[in-house]
Amino acid sequence: IPNKSLISKIWWSQFPFHLRLITKIRFFASFGAGGVIYLTSLIFNNIGLSATEIGLGFTISAIVGTITRILTGNYLNKTSKIHNPLLISSFLSIAAGIFLIISTDTFSYILGQAFIGAAAGIYWPTAEFVVPYFCQPIDTRKAYALVRSSEALGIFLGVFIGGFMNNLFYFKSIFINDIFCMLIIIILILRNNSSIKQFFEKYRKKDISTIKHD
Repeated sequence: IPNKSLISKIWWSQFPFHLRLITKIRFFASFGAGGVIYLTSLIFNNIGLSATEIGLGFTISAIVGTITRILTGNYLNKTSKIHNPLLISSFLSIAAGIFLIISTDTFSYILGQAFIGAAAGIYWPTAEFVVPYFCQPIDTRKAYALVRSSEALGIFLGVFIGGFMNNLFYFKSIFINDIFCMLIIIILILRNNSSIKQFFEKYRKKDISTIKHD
């Protein structure tokens, strides 16, 4: 019987390196965000914030996220530089986690939610933008199935483990978990920064060459 870990390794290695990289990033982003998305309202309701105040935080987060999505989309279309948005969104998410950990009032809660909105608005267009580039020569549908399956797993683990940690250790553990995941993403990006730049430079040269031949 073939070794299961060997089979898994062979299966994983069929995907291009940069697709595997963005899959890891999207897993950790979802693992960190899972508990934050689904458990934040419960935490702040338990410490005394009203439903109106909690809803206001989510509303501001959505507004900020919409604005940053538009700006990030324009930036990516012009530059194709993905490392900067991913790093900025990770640092914003860390800032959000810190604000929400120390938050005991409405103002700091809303500020933390604004940072979450900004981080999400920068992250999501970037995470989606790179998949069609990074998947080649793998079919795009297969690539999206991979990255979105990793996100589903990350969200499930984030909610499950986050809820467990909140009950067993510290009632704001989900924000600590999110910060930890963002640090992993920052390390992954910095370690592969030059590789990502070279990839897009080659891709741009290939596009220019194709246009000239046409």
